[in-house]
Amino acid sequence: TYARMARTGIPTVAIRGTPRTWFDVPACLSRRAAGLPFAASCDYDRAAALPRSAAAAQEAAARGLPVTLIDMNDRICAAARSSPVVNGVVVFTDDNHLTASFSRAQGPVLGARIATAVG
Repeated sequence: TYARMARTGIPTVAIRGTPRTWFDVPACLSRRAAGLPFAASCDYDRAAALPRSAAAAQEAAARGLPVTLIDMNDRICAAARSSPVVNGVVVFTDDNHLTASFSRAQGPVLGARIATAVG
């Protein structure tokens, strides 16, 4: 896909893959809020959520092409152990899709990064 876009001369900016928590975030948060017995922590490990192999595959696909990769994962999961709630906003709708409210909150940062990428 990147090569086809490059052949057309379209400047291409792609967003890196986002973390995957491997559990249903809203269900976890709901269990925790209800104080259910044995409700596990909803925090997750960044290393497991962002496997290096996925980033490497995206880098390999873009290598040698006029493609700029933008990484927003510092906004989603900034620490080795991360919470699925950032600044009071739930990040995930399931185990890996971002909520609309979180995405909107990141709009200014994404916009600035895209502006930098396209010069």
